[in-house]
Amino acid sequence: MKVNHGAKVVILCGACKGEDIQSYLEFCPKATIYAIEPIPSNYRKIYAKFGSHKKVIVVPKAAWIENGVKYMNDYTESMSHSFYKKPNSKFKEAIQVEVFDFSEFLATFNKVGILRMDIEGAEYEVLLKCFRLQLMDRIEEILIEVHSPKKVLGIAPLEPILRKELTAWAARGGSLKYG
Repeated sequence: MKVNHGAKVVILCGACKGEDIQSYLEFCPKATIYAIEPIPSNYRKIYAKFGSHKKVIVVPKAAWIENGVKYMNDYTESMSHSFYKKPNSKFKEAIQVEVFDFSEFLATFNKVGILRMDIEGAEYEVLLKCFRLQLMDRIEEILIEVHSPKKVLGIAPLEPILRKELTAWAARGGSLKYG
């Protein structure tokens, strides 16, 4: 895997409470860090720690395939939040979050040094739209946590398509790490 210390743009989708931001600031000193996090309690912690930092931009929304509002299940104990289609009584509460079209955001950059994505299953649709719009070659390195498609949003048919696209992207010179 390439080490991109010279990255000028780092995008953290699913920045959680901002635990990784300081490491990226040190690892990529020339970079502007975009910390994308839709959960209010999490992005307030990021603002508290990095809100005045010139190289950290907090985006209090969820990356998605269109602009609007979605609901997320609240797995408070595990800090995991994912979109849902129907309310489920096993969750304490639903959180309404603003979502934005990640492909439109990505299109504003000529080059992204690092994209780290942990968006609880939404990565399938978000990245496939970016591939469809031919935006992925703007990214040099992707660190992605891929979630079980059987458990998230009923998207099992998308998994082999995304893996094929990511493998082809890596073959063109991109650096890829799955988690």
